[in-house]
Amino acid sequence: MNVLFWDIDQTLVYTGHAGFLAIEHTLTEMMGPDATLPRFDAGGRTDNFICREILRHALQKEPTLDDVHQFSRQYEETLLYYMQETKGKTLPYVKELLAYFSGLPDYDQLLLTGNSRRGAELKLTHYGLASYFDFDHSGFAGDDFNRIDVARRAGALARSKWGAELEKIFIIGDTEHDIQCGKKIGAYTIAVATGSRSLEKLQGYEPWRALPELIPADAFQQLLDEADTEEPPMHPAAGKGE
Repeated sequence: MNVLFWDIDQTLVYTGHAGFLAIEHTLTEMMGPDATLPRFDAGGRTDNFICREILRHALQKEPTLDDVHQFSRQYEETLLYYMQETKGKTLPYVKELLAYFSGLPDYDQLLLTGNSRRGAELKLTHYGLASYFDFDHSGFAGDDFNRIDVARRAGALARSKWGAELEKIFIIGDTEHDIQCGKKIGAYTIAVATGSRSLEKLQGYEPWRALPELIPADAFQQLLDEADTEEPPMHPAAGKGE
């Protein structure tokens, strides 16, 4: 079995900044109209990390895990409304690719995302993509703040499900965080420059492959087949028991 771990935001879908608007709304609801969002790069981060940074700025102290979860759940309650209001879309070739690999018996499609399971379900259901994925064995933020921890849990779930039948793991995403966490678990990383990172910047993190955008299913299958004769690039510390 070969596993495709897909990132969601800016890899599968563009939500038209619905997440940002939902977070901004939630902050105002919880902290009042004068609350402001801090400036930081949220690309590729977990929802928990993002909500913690926002609350740290708003509260001027370290938020508890309960604080973060409360903020996240309220944000998710608002997310669907903003997805309906904004002009989001699935990105090029996404539906073709998901349909193609869903029909192959030697591939399984999972998620490796900084979203919670609820957030992922909301987004993928809204864009008509949820049926392509095995949510029970996917990687979601849960209680994790670091995407590498999400990847480790997801990799362990995949290995527990397929054992010796698991051949290769691929991670497809649009930021350096997808590349870094993929290397940590020995995956073949495929970076796509469909988000805020340029192709050149992504190539600087040495993914297994880097693409300006996703490609048609037959070409993508040929790309994956190249892994049969190559080892995945490893994180410098991946062999040191981390």
